[in-house]
Parts: sequence; C-alpha cells; structure tokens
Amino acid sequence: MDGNSNPDLVNVFEVFLVQPLSLSEISIPDFLARSIFSAQKAETMVFYRNAQLICCVLLQEFAGLKI
Repeated sequence: MDGNSNPDLVNVFEVFLVQPLSLSEISIPDFLARSIFSAQKAETMVFYRNAQLICCVLLQEFAGLKI
C-alpha cells in the first residue's frame, strides 16, 4: 500500500473479515473439547457434527489466507 488507504475501507475490511475469523478461531477449542468428550462417551452423532464444524471453520480460515 502507498499510505493513502481509505480508512472507511479498512474499517469495512476489519468488520467483515477480521472479526469473524477471530471469533471462529476462538470457537475452535470449544468444538474440539466437545468432540473429545463426545468421543469418550461414544456419542457418534455429536462427534460427527462437531468434527464437521471444525473442518468448516478451518477451511474458511485457510480460504481467507489466499486473499
């Protein structure tokens, strides 16, 4: 960047891209803990759902790195 970036554009970028990624990163340990405990209790459907959510969140974060 040349130092002449539009502050409104930077704010929009932060609100719509950075903050959702931060929230999804914070939620990963919760889903991971739920997956571990559901696997220990042999609750396969809960484990499967949480594993899918973890994969979706991680894929979204890695897709954001390509920007």
